[in-house]
Amino acid sequence: RANVDAALAWSARNDPALGLRIANGFGWTWVVLGDGVAGAGRMRAALDACAPVAVGDHDRVTALLLAGWLEASAGDVGQAQQDLDAARSAVDRTGDEGLLADCDRYLAFLRIQQGRPMDVVAHSADAVAWYRRSGLDWETAAALLLGAFGSIMLGDTASATRDAEEAVTLLRPLDDSWGLVHAKAMLGAVADAEHRFDDATGFLERAVARSEALGFLGQEALH
Repeated sequence: RANVDAALAWSARNDPALGLRIANGFGWTWVVLGDGVAGAGRMRAALDACAPVAVGDHDRVTALLLAGWLEASAGDVGQAQQDLDAARSAVDRTGDEGLLADCDRYLAFLRIQQGRPMDVVAHSADAVAWYRRSGLDWETAAALLLGAFGSIMLGDTASATRDAEEAVTLLRPLDDSWGLVHAKAMLGAVADAEHRFDDATGFLERAVARSEALGFLGQEALH
């Protein structure tokens, strides 16, 4: 982290566009590590440093999306909403369908934090539709898991089970340990909602143990 912070500080003074690319490159790492507050601060600083200089739409939108996710995970839903709104406006100007699907996926996560399950399901479904057509298995699985969370919030455990099981099927060949832990923990959340408490305990205890072994402390605490 100290090396990354040093690179970002140098870039802010000398090459803000480079700093934004560095921050974008590490952004999802900060998500996985549960580094919400610090990660959001780094993304925000990189974006602010770029304000007076020209950067590509893709780089700026990517940064806004990552900042929004990290801010939402850290509880700053107001700033997250502003950043995701800005990202969506920029994407609407460019017409980039892939980034539009990403906007829906990130908005689904924010809507979870805002307690808006119908919007969670709707944004997730829009993202899944494009990712499926594009053959993007990881992104499809990620959007499915967000949709499953929204379905649980609505009491629709059948839809949540269907989406979580498909996510496991998509993630297993990719060997994405972080995603698989979340997917299997989602099945635990379904079991909990259906009062199958022994099943829920099994799923969640395994998710905790796997998260601890992988060093995903935020994920361990969540499950």
